Amino acid sequence: MVSRALAVLFGGLHLDDLLNPIVEHPHSRRRFQVLVYHKVSPDPHPFFEPVTPLDFERQIIFLKQHYLILDLEELVDRSVRGEIPKKAVAITFDDGYRDNYEFAFPVLRKHGVPATIFLATSAIDNRQKLWHDRIFDAFRFAKDGGGRLVLRDIIREAKSMCSKERLGVVERVEETLAPEVPVEFRSQMLSWTQVTDMHRAGIRFGSHTCTHPILSREEPQEVLRELHESKAEIEERLGTRTALLAYPNGQKQDFSSEIEDTVRKVGYKSAFTTLPGYNTADDNAYALKRGKPWQNELNLFRLHLFLQRLDHRR
Repeated sequence: MVSRALAVLFGGLHLDDLLNPIVEHPHSRRRFQVLVYHKVSPDPHPFFEPVTPLDFERQIIFLKQHYLILDLEELVDRSVRGEIPKKAVAITFDDGYRDNYEFAFPVLRKHGVPATIFLATSAIDNRQKLWHDRIFDAFRFAKDGGGRLVLRDIIREAKSMCSKERLGVVERVEETLAPEVPVEFRSQMLSWTQVTDMHRAGIRFGSHTCTHPILSREEPQEVLRELHESKAEIEERLGTRTALLAYPNGQKQDFSSEIEDTVRKVGYKSAFTTLPGYNTADDNAYALKRGKPWQNELNLFRLHLFLQRLDHRR
């Protein structure tokens, strides 16, 4: 309630323009923020809530008015040169959901805004459903509503395992819940045709591995395979270099310095977490921060985005 009251109070005062001079003090380190989205859709998913197309467009309009939205790779390059512009932000999406093409892409194109989509390549063309989507769908469309299983506990358990062990958990959940997934929800990922269409329109694509494993749970050779094959497929399909990676899940425990070394050796020039906060030119290029206010209502979104920009905890 306090957060909402503050948002309403400051919403009409252009808080970002009033206070950003404090954040961007001439003697402070220039910083940039990277926003991460997943789904933009009118579908009210109970376990993986999307941003509605209307809220997404409002956020894009706000960001365009009060921040400088840049292509992510350009922003990384500027950071390396120590040339981060004031109030710089970049927009990203993870996984590669079809709604990115159906609902987000028209908004981005309408407003001339760049974005980067990190693809879990094994799921493109709906060749393979991502493990977390299989669990979500099992609960969402379960015959008995989930029974005694607790979704939060299962997801936590699955994230602690290597891919082979995780697959066993997913299969047991599906067997227990016997979901009946409607036809319209069985094909929810981008196609390579859609990816190519967006690429031609200026959307950039990076790797989110092949199968969305938690890399710190995998053997080194499996980490190498996931990083290399996903990068190679994107480059082959689009005929262009892919230099950016987003770690699946992306929390501190999900990658390591050894994994960062492998990312570098495979040929990526930067990698992104899902740790909230801002980045500076001094930060590790293979552990850059990304976040987005969970609040989708615009005044709350803008307030919490700005508070993230003030947060100096490193």
